[in-house]
Amino acid sequence: MANYEINLTATQIEAALNKAHAPATVVDNTQNLVESGAIKTYVDTQVSAGASITTASFAGSALEDSVEGITATDTAIPTSKAVKEAVENRKYSTGWTEVSIPSNGQVTGTALTDMFFIARQTPTSTKQGLINYYVNNTLEFRVEALRRSSSGTDSATDATMFMPVAKGEVYKFIFNDDILSSNLVSLKYKTFG
Repeated sequence: MANYEINLTATQIEAALNKAHAPATVVDNTQNLVESGAIKTYVDTQVSAGASITTASFAGSALEDSVEGITATDTAIPTSKAVKEAVENRKYSTGWTEVSIPSNGQVTGTALTDMFFIARQTPTSTKQGLINYYVNNTLEFRVEALRRSSSGTDSATDATMFMPVAKGEVYKFIFNDDILSSNLVSLKYKTFG
């Protein structure tokens, strides 16, 4: 503990200590020393009188009352109004965004927000439609589609996959790279939030 020199006489120090509020003394608006007993008594009195902490108890800069002010780096406390607005105004994208599929048939990324993908690949007369879906480098789903002949006529069912992807997940779609023409394969997504 540091040593301090007080440039007061013993009489001046005693006078300052005598100004300390005793536990039963009111502590409102004082510049005098306050004993912990006085603080406890004051708090107990306020609580038993029904006092509560409300938004008025905080400085205006400590609270955020609008959804526009809520950010990832915000240090203000959001009010229930701001949280309600944020939930009610959550943005959902309209339409779908097409993803370009490279010649190796692999699309990889990290979801910056919650997403929903639709992947499709149509088989040809000699090649099967095939989609593998990975999350964080683990194979989660595999869909295959073969062109089958029924009574001498070719018919085909697309390999189709509907996949949600959570924010922060690493996703990978691998398509059969033998059939990547745009009319036979597609990958689209929609974002949420």
